[in-house]
Amino acid sequence: TGGAGGAGGPAGAGARPATEAGTAAGGAEMQEGDQPPADFGTLLGTMVTQALLYLGGFPDPQTGRAVVSLEHAAFHIDLLMVLKEKTKGNLAPQEANDMDQALHELRQRFVEVSRAVAAMAAKQGAVAGRGGPMGPGGMPEGPDPMGFGNLRMGS
Repeated sequence: TGGAGGAGGPAGAGARPATEAGTAAGGAEMQEGDQPPADFGTLLGTMVTQALLYLGGFPDPQTGRAVVSLEHAAFHIDLLMVLKEKTKGNLAPQEANDMDQALHELRQRFVEVSRAVAAMAAKQGAVAGRGGPMGPGGMPEGPDPMGFGNLRMGS
């Protein structure tokens, strides 16, 4: 599907980085280095990207590992709710639809990631109960002891 973070979702045009030859609003060609239009779609895309960042949607550029911070993700989702309430009745139908779709998809992803974090914590407890080697932060040591690839818990 075109998810909130995908090119076809509500954040698509706003969250998409400028490419060598892209198309901006109105069909104008965007060149590398051009800024996206300062419009509602770009604002929405920026805010969705922040929430997705803390839901593990993008790797940390320094570590290459995904960052998960449910607290920060919830904050950015809450900010989108504030924006929705403050703009109620002032958005074009497509903008309102994009906002609703983005919030729906972010909430779904938040629930999925929350469940994964809970499962990881439960598995961590089981490993800890067996007396396995524990690393910093109480996490089991090893290349990928929890089976989460490059997931990193943030705060």
